[in-house]
Amino acid sequence: MTTPDPSTAVRATVRQWDLHPVAANALRTGMAVAVAWVVALSLPGQAAEYAYYAPLGAVIATTSNPGGSLRTALQAAAAITIGGATAVLADIIGDPDSWQAMAVTVGVGVLLGTLPSLGSMGSWVPTSALFSLIFGGGDTWFVALYSGLVLLGALVAVGVALVLPGQPIELARRDLDHLRVALARRVGDTADLLRDGTDTATDSPDLDQALSKARSSMSEVRDARRKNQRTWYRRHTAGRVEAQLRTWEYAAASMGLVADAAARDARHLAPTVRDATVAALEELRRLLEDWTSPNRDVDVSSLRDAADRLQESMDDPATPASPAASGVLFTLRRTITLAQENKLAADREQ
Repeated sequence: MTTPDPSTAVRATVRQWDLHPVAANALRTGMAVAVAWVVALSLPGQAAEYAYYAPLGAVIATTSNPGGSLRTALQAAAAITIGGATAVLADIIGDPDSWQAMAVTVGVGVLLGTLPSLGSMGSWVPTSALFSLIFGGGDTWFVALYSGLVLLGALVAVGVALVLPGQPIELARRDLDHLRVALARRVGDTADLLRDGTDTATDSPDLDQALSKARSSMSEVRDARRKNQRTWYRRHTAGRVEAQLRTWEYAAASMGLVADAAARDARHLAPTVRDATVAALEELRRLLEDWTSPNRDVDVSSLRDAADRLQESMDDPATPASPAASGVLFTLRRTITLAQENKLAADREQ
C-alpha cells in the first residue's frame, strides 16, 4: 500500500480554492471582519465605541488581490473623508438637521464622488456624508473616527489578502477549456457547412458566451499579474494562457468568416480548395478535442500536413483567391505555433 503524498493533497486543496473564488473571498472577508472587530474593540477611548466601522472597511476592501485590496482601502478612506468633510462644511454653514443641509450635503457628495481617483469607491462619498450628518451631526471628531476605523478595517483586509491571495489562472484555464470545447463544435459545424451545405454554424450562443467568460477571466489574470504575488510568480504561465485566448479568439472569428463566405458563394469555391479546407478544419477539430494543458502529448503533425495541403491548393495559379481559406490557414498556423510553444514550456517546467 502506497503512502499518500501530502503535497498532492495540498495542491488539490489549493486548486479547489482557486477554482471557487466566491467561496474563497467569503472566507477572506469573514476572517478580515473578525480581525478588524477584535482590533477595533481594543482601541482606547471613543474609538472602541464605534468599533463596528472597522468591519465595514474590511468588507469594502476585501478582494483576492493584495494590490487591489490596498487600492480599494485607500480609495474608500479617501471617499469617506471627503464625504465627512462635506458634512462638516454643511454643519458650519447651517443646521445639520435641516432638509436643506441634507440635500446640499448629498448633492455635493454625489458630484465629488465622480472624481476619477476614487474609482468605484466614489459612491461612498454621498453615503459617508449622510452618515456623518445624521449620526455625527457634522462633527469633526466623528468624521475622523469614521474614516480612521474604516481605513483600519480596510488595511486588515489587505493583510488577509496578502496571507491568502487568490490565483485566477486556474479559473481562466477552466474557462478556456470550455471555450475550446465550444470552438471545436463550431469548427466541426463549419466543416459540415463547407462539405454539404448543412447550415449549423451561423448561430453560436454557446461559443459567444464561452468567449465572453474567458475574456473576463483573462482580464482578472492581467490585473492579478500586477498586484498578486502568486500570479506574478507564474507570470510566464499567465502569458501562455493569454496567448491561448488570443488564438481561440482568432479561430472563432475565422470560423464566422468561413461560414459567411460559404453561405454566399460556396459553389464558386474551387473544389480543391474546398476539400483541403474541410480536411484542415476536421484536423483542427480533432486537435481541439484532444487538447490538454500542459500540452506535452499534443501531436500537431497531422494538422501541419493539412495546413501544407491547404497552402498548396491555394498556391495553384488557376485557383481564385479565397479569404475564407486564408483565414483558416492562418488559424492553423497560429494553433500549431501555440501548441509547440506550450509543449516546450511544459517540458521546461517538468
